[in-house]
Amino acid sequence: MIEESDPLDHIKAVLFKLSSMLQGSTESERNESGLHRLRRCRIFPIQTHAAQVRFDYLAPAHGNSASGIENWYIADIPHLWESFCGRIPLLAIPPSSIRDLGNLLRYLHLDWHYLSKAATKEIRVQGPAEYDAKYTRKISQKARFISRLVVPTYIQESNMRQQKKSPNITNAPKKKKIPSLLTECPDQVDTSPECQAI
Repeated sequence: MIEESDPLDHIKAVLFKLSSMLQGSTESERNESGLHRLRRCRIFPIQTHAAQVRFDYLAPAHGNSASGIENWYIADIPHLWESFCGRIPLLAIPPSSIRDLGNLLRYLHLDWHYLSKAATKEIRVQGPAEYDAKYTRKISQKARFISRLVVPTYIQESNMRQQKKSPNITNAPKKKKIPSLLTECPDQVDTSPECQAI
């Protein structure tokens, strides 16, 4: 049984046990056990702050705005945990332990929750950008070869011809990596009594 008042270590232990139960079980055994009902039950500890020792609320596998449950994510790589912790709702289990939950997460179709699949990295220039004549010459010399790597469309072709004639390469002293999210996936939340019994 998982409740909001349970300590995080207890909730983790239950989730790890559920995941280990799924290992080696057949589809019919899973259906007979009723584990499919877990998809709509609030069993995942979610944190919205940077502290790792507690969680803010329990969420179902899939949330939606109609139910008041935000989508949440799984920081499956340490640098993504560091980048997003405290910024978005994350599963309150560190990346080092996510592998132990793999069977449960796959069974509940939570692939889209992985930050490694949902996040992108954008590099932004900070400070003034300066014209770099040396690098511009190098790129100009290689432009013919680079253009062969691009799948041409009519718009790209005319654009590339223009850029090959007069490329302007700039360099900036500071660049900042900005992590951002790509996806959202709504679903339904169940608050039925059978979910309360888990």
